[in-house]
Amino acid sequence: MKRILFVAFLLIFMPLATFAKIVLTYESHGLRSKTVASMQQTTYVAPGDAGENVMWDFSAAKPLNTVAQHETIESLGVQDELLITNASGVKFLYNCTRSTNVYKGFQDSSRTVSFNQPIQKVVYPFSYDSKISGTFDGHSIYHSSNYEYKIAGTYSSEADGYGTLILPTGQALNDVLRVKTVEKYVESSCSDVEIESVKYLWYVAEYRYPVFVTWDIHNTYENQPTTTSQTSFYTLANINQPSSNPIYSDTDEQAAEDTGADITYQVYPNPYNSYFHLTYTLNKPTVVNIALYSLSGSLVKQLVDNRLQNGVQHVVHNVFNNESAGVYYLRLQFGNKLDVIPLMKE
Repeated sequence: MKRILFVAFLLIFMPLATFAKIVLTYESHGLRSKTVASMQQTTYVAPGDAGENVMWDFSAAKPLNTVAQHETIESLGVQDELLITNASGVKFLYNCTRSTNVYKGFQDSSRTVSFNQPIQKVVYPFSYDSKISGTFDGHSIYHSSNYEYKIAGTYSSEADGYGTLILPTGQALNDVLRVKTVEKYVESSCSDVEIESVKYLWYVAEYRYPVFVTWDIHNTYENQPTTTSQTSFYTLANINQPSSNPIYSDTDEQAAEDTGADITYQVYPNPYNSYFHLTYTLNKPTVVNIALYSLSGSLVKQLVDNRLQNGVQHVVHNVFNNESAGVYYLRLQFGNKLDVIPLMKE
C-alpha cells in the first residue's frame, strides 16, 4: 500500500509539473568550513534512470543499524583548502574555489593517497547536461610498510537527470538534480589493482549537500574475483520545500474549476485482461483528464483530455500489444480533483 501511495504521488504531480532545473553554484552548493553534513546509511538501492522529469523512489530503502555518517568540514588555514572528516575518521582533502571543486586525496587508518594531478569534481555553475572529464595521477603510501604505489586513471562528472526524489523517510523532494561521478584507475603495486568507483548524488536547491547518495566500488585483482562494495545514504537534514499544487494549464478558469462534489466512478474488471471499462458521473460540465501509466511512471495511453458535459460517461480501454502483465495506474483528474486507481493487468 505504501508503494502505491508513492507512485500515486508521481502520477498526480509529475505529469502536470514543470520542473525547475536547479543550478549548482559556489554560493549555493560549494563546500563550507565549520559545517556538518549528516547522512544515514540504508540498504543499497539501484540509482535508477537518467533523463528529464524522472521519479526516483527510494522509499523501500531501510535504514541500517549503524550510526549516522557525520562529515565535518573545516578549513586548513590555507586559502580554499578544506578537510572533510567522516564518522570513521577518514579525512578527505579538497580545494574549493568559486569556479571549481577539486579532490586532492584522502587518509584512512591504513594508507594516505595524494594526487599530483587531482580530480575535478565539479565546475561552477553546474546544471543538467553539464559534463567534465579528465585524467588524474598520484601515489598511495601504506602506513604499515611505508611502500609507495602509483595511481593513475580517468574521471568524469555529469549532471544526468532531474525530477522528483522520494527519501526512505517518505518525504518527496521536487526539482532534484542528479550528478553521476565515475573514477577508473589502476593502483600499481606487487600486482595491479583496477578500481572503478561510480557515485550518484542528488541535490536540491534548498540544501548545500547531497540529499541522497549511492556508491558502487569494484576492485579487480589479477587472477582473483572482482570484489564489490555498495552503499546508499540519505540526508538527516530537515529539507523544507513549498508544497506543489497541481493545476490544469489551459486557462486560469479551468485551473480554478471545482466539480462541487465528489465524482463517482467505477472500473471493471480489475484485474483485467484484454480491456477495462471505466464509468463516471459528472454533476456539471467539467474538464476531464484521464490517463493510464505504467508502474515506472511512463504514459501508456491518454484516454480522455476534454471538457465534458454533465451526466454518465464511459471509457473502454482495449489493451495494447505492448502492455505486459503487472501493475498499472489510472490517473483521474476532474477539474481540480485528482485520484489514482491501481489496476492489475493479467
